[in-house]
Amino acid sequence: MANRLAGSSSPYLLQHAGNPVDWWPWSEEAFDEARRRDVPVFLSIGYSTCHWCHVMERESFEDADVAEILNRDFVCVKVDREERPDIDHQYMAVCQAIGRHCGWPLTLWLTPRRLPFYAATYLPKTARFGRPGLVEIAGRVGRLWRSEREKVEISAQQVAELVHRTEHVPPPENPGVDVLDRAFDQLASRYDPIHGGFGAAPKFPMAHTIVFLLRYGAANGRPEATRMAIDTLRVMAGSAIHDQVGGGFHRYATDAEWRVPHFEKMLYDQAWALLAYTEGWEASRDESLRETALRIARYIGRDLTSAEGGLYAGEDADSEGREGLFYLWTAGELEAALGPEDAAFAASWFGVEPGGNYRDEATGESNGLNVLHPRRAGDRVAGGGGALDAAGVRRLDRIRDTLLGSRTRRVRPSRDEKILADWNGLAIGALARAGARLREPALVADAERAARFVFDRLWDVPGGPYHVCFRGKPSVPAFLDDTAFLAWGCLELALASGRSEWIGRSTDLCKRMVERYGSGTGGLWHTESGNPAALVRQQHFHDGAMPSSNALALDTLARLARLTGRSDLDESASRLASAAGRLMNASPGSYAGLLIGWMQASPATVEVALVGVPGDPGFDALASVLSESYLPGAMVWRLDPAAPTAHREGPHFGIDRPLPPGWQSAAYVCRGRACGLPVRTADELKRRLGLDVGPPA
Repeated sequence: MANRLAGSSSPYLLQHAGNPVDWWPWSEEAFDEARRRDVPVFLSIGYSTCHWCHVMERESFEDADVAEILNRDFVCVKVDREERPDIDHQYMAVCQAIGRHCGWPLTLWLTPRRLPFYAATYLPKTARFGRPGLVEIAGRVGRLWRSEREKVEISAQQVAELVHRTEHVPPPENPGVDVLDRAFDQLASRYDPIHGGFGAAPKFPMAHTIVFLLRYGAANGRPEATRMAIDTLRVMAGSAIHDQVGGGFHRYATDAEWRVPHFEKMLYDQAWALLAYTEGWEASRDESLRETALRIARYIGRDLTSAEGGLYAGEDADSEGREGLFYLWTAGELEAALGPEDAAFAASWFGVEPGGNYRDEATGESNGLNVLHPRRAGDRVAGGGGALDAAGVRRLDRIRDTLLGSRTRRVRPSRDEKILADWNGLAIGALARAGARLREPALVADAERAARFVFDRLWDVPGGPYHVCFRGKPSVPAFLDDTAFLAWGCLELALASGRSEWIGRSTDLCKRMVERYGSGTGGLWHTESGNPAALVRQQHFHDGAMPSSNALALDTLARLARLTGRSDLDESASRLASAAGRLMNASPGSYAGLLIGWMQASPATVEVALVGVPGDPGFDALASVLSESYLPGAMVWRLDPAAPTAHREGPHFGIDRPLPPGWQSAAYVCRGRACGLPVRTADELKRRLGLDVGPPA
């Protein structure tokens, strides 16, 4: 018999609709019921592609004995952290404030007034390997509530006060002049020179950190920063967290050598990996990085795109009840798919062993399965193996295509078909930038299609804007992340497509962002005022798996101020940077996303107005300089000289840039809101941009 989750708009909640646990969705009615029954609330937060969420469901939430205890002593509430990030963020802050290891599933007990008094993550059904079990903890909590209610409520109030203190917004402070250098020093101290990446296991891609290092290295003449970024990109591309058959990146590696993935695939990870590999190719011209970027984009287009162009949230780690099974191979399966000769070649390249190279994360046991890990493709920064010649590359591409076809006949992991405005904003921006920089116009078209879906289905609708669309129905009012990430994506789409309508969209979103979420200090709140679910109103600055909403807001405001000449946007960017300044100064290596935005506000950043018609030799020569150079943070706007000046649309720095008499094309280079005289040759443009110019012929 289905419980109250059966009518949910969340794939994660629907997965639990058949549990014997009498789940409630987050609602006022659930807490009314807790008050009526005078029992605590058992709150479980997770998401549909979460492996350990599935494990806890199988072990406990599908168990009749566990359900009897939970239903008897508590009101049980289930939350999709992606559908309700406002709830997830605040209770994750509880977990962090009381010093617990935090992650998902997130497990809490609350008073009927929503105050938390116990927090944990995954709990086995019963105590195991020193980890307390759900049955024991639930029993203890129930007894405490009945016999020592006053102590529990005092503890809950103390936890709430602790969260309020930890969420205190610091006073404004300008970022220090050395904040970028100190950020690099901190990241360098955590860098793994053997296997790439930062820190020990588990290892996350942290693509925004790589983007910061690429830009910092280029802008400040620090080749060691660039080398750290490029080496990490190469290692990850040749590792097990990169799906060697279908493209795209798994969420993280459980080991330091990138050999044991946590197999779920998230849209936001694909977006930032696509950005990092695009900029990595620009900085290095390493074609393997370009190909990795294109394989990410193909994965998004093939497996995460709805029929109408919106982008799905992600794919599960599990299939047929086992983590990673869809992505793992036996030596026999490889030979059956490829034949003996190609199978031997693939086994050698991908490190396939007859007894299996993959060990189960939970048990550490080998099960005869192999994760494809190119052991000769630069799997280590130092001492990595060789590369393939052109014929080998073609053979490997053919093998990948064959394995992809074979894999499509397997049972796929489930796909989370929520379409989230914020994650779509990230992917829109990433696809647009990749399409423009890699000269793949189809990717720009994909980005524009996704953007139109978001505005048509989530934003420009009665009652909107909304955060999520599932099965064609929008729900959950938008948060700051939705507005900020979508504003950023629209700006990238404007620069890639040359369509000024997206500048207008981005500007309107920034205006809404400041009006609805602005604070007295300049930082931006995650929710609008009056959110009934709010335990505490939060401002997010710290990097997680992706940059914070305040980080992307700073990046967008700073660039839009330069593009449009609007002083209000410039002032908002300045105040936001100051609001985050104390945090950046204290631990700059933890705020790579904010530092990217801070760099965009620098007077040294460049805008280029390129006037002319593609196909004209002079115009194409100027355009080639821009496309063949790594100009981090630069913005380029193309203008049609045939359009009357009064009817041109675009950034303020380009609208009134005419072609001098007799010229067919020209480029105006602008810095610090001042534009120089036009140039019309490639060498002149290179000099103006500070690029190397070859010796005279």
